[in-house]
Amino acid sequence: MTEVEYTFLIVIMFICALAASNKMNNLEKMIKYQQYTIDKLSKQLGVPEHPINDVVRKKLKEDKYVEAIKEIREVLNMSLPEAKKYVDAIKDDM
Repeated sequence: MTEVEYTFLIVIMFICALAASNKMNNLEKMIKYQQYTIDKLSKQLGVPEHPINDVVRKKLKEDKYVEAIKEIREVLNMSLPEAKKYVDAIKDDM
């Protein structure tokens, strides 16, 4: 392959990466909106929250932030960033 062909391939790969990144951002926005809607509906309908939230609140009151995150990861099978975000949301509501 010539240098021009390599450059062309790199440009095409870059464009594809940008398009994929844009799609991912749009999907993340849609998921956040859906989660917001689900949270609002749950509150309006009186759907009880997951019992783990009480455990997390207790651990947060005891200043056991890391343990709260570990508990969430185990029970809800979340990644570390997801569990941290979950615990932070509970902490903000306290």
